[in-house]
Amino acid sequence: MDDDTNYYRDPDEVRCEQLIDDSNYFNNINMNSFNDVNYFSSSVQENNNIDMTHDPELKIAIEESLKEYKEMEKKFDEEKKILQELKPRIQRLAIYDKINQIYYEIILNIIGLYEKQFITVYSPDETEYTHICFLLNKIRLKKEEYELLHKIIIFK
Repeated sequence: MDDDTNYYRDPDEVRCEQLIDDSNYFNNINMNSFNDVNYFSSSVQENNNIDMTHDPELKIAIEESLKEYKEMEKKFDEEKKILQELKPRIQRLAIYDKINQIYYEIILNIIGLYEKQFITVYSPDETEYTHICFLLNKIRLKKEEYELLHKIIIFK
């Protein structure tokens, strides 16, 4: 009878596991612990320690790129302001024009995505493009609003 009881094994130990919150995982890593491990070659570390502002050509290039970035940011803010003025008018039209409400909502979604910088250009299919262009021609738009919307919504 003792041979029959040997066929059964004892149950496993109970383990308690805790899930890690991914959002805080990288915040809790001690970066000082990586200092003793040589991840980078000494030449790369030396290049990182050089002050790049002493090079006059690099300094000029950095200033030009910052200037271009500020101009682009200013232009985008102007476009965003134009679109924010346009959105309430399109929302009002969508309430009254139930037939084309879907296309008004598409236009509003495109504007929202462009404002949040998720897209720079939207290219719909041919039928959707014709409906959107028909609606944009039907709405009384200022010249800059019309040009901006046609810059965003393109047909390929």
